[in-house]
Amino acid sequence: MEQQPLYRRVEVPEGDNKVKVMFVDEYGVVQDEYVKSIAKPKGNMAKVVKVNDPFVRLYRNNVQQVIRDGALTLYEFGVLVQLACFTGWGTTFVTDENGQRLSLSQLADLLGLSKGYLSTILKSLDEKGFVTVYRPENSRANFVMVNGSISFFGKWLNDESEEEAFNDAPYEPVVKIAHPSKKKRGVAKKGSVANGSF
Repeated sequence: MEQQPLYRRVEVPEGDNKVKVMFVDEYGVVQDEYVKSIAKPKGNMAKVVKVNDPFVRLYRNNVQQVIRDGALTLYEFGVLVQLACFTGWGTTFVTDENGQRLSLSQLADLLGLSKGYLSTILKSLDEKGFVTVYRPENSRANFVMVNGSISFFGKWLNDESEEEAFNDAPYEPVVKIAHPSKKKRGVAKKGSVANGSF
C-alpha cells in the first residue's frame, strides 16, 4: 500500500463566526481548503458530563500484539488510537460528547485530516479488522466502529450486535474481549448494527 502524504491542518479566522481550514503539505503548499462556520455557544455555561469511568481502556496484550506483528503502519495506528479516544460510553461507535455518532466528514474535521486521507486509512483498518465502517439502512452517512478487543469506553455494551460485527474480522486478538451487555437482546432492534450493511 502506497503511503499517503500527511497534511498539517491550519485554521485562520475569516471574520465573524467563520474559519478558513487549510491542509498544508510538508513544503508549505496548500493542498485543500474550505471555510466553515462556527456556531456561537448558547449561554456561557460549560456543559458538565459526569461519567463514572472517564478512561478509555486499551487492552494491553492485544495492542502489544498489533505493535509486535507490525500489523499497522504508524499512521494507521495513530488514527486507530485517536478513534478509540472518541468512542462513546457503552458503544464501539465513534461519537461526539453527546453520544451522537460522527459521520466521516465530521470525524475528518475533528481529527484535522482530509476526508480522502481518512477514508484511505479507514479502508485499510476495515480490511484488517480493526474498525468497521458502517452505513445504517436509509442513511447516506457512514459511521465508524472500533474493534472492542482493542479498546472500550464504559462498563457494559449497550448493544451486543456491535460486538458481533467483528466476529468474522481478519484480526484475531491474543485475548478476545467479551464485554458484558446492559441487556440481553435476542433480536436486533430497528436501527441496531445487525440491521445495517457493512
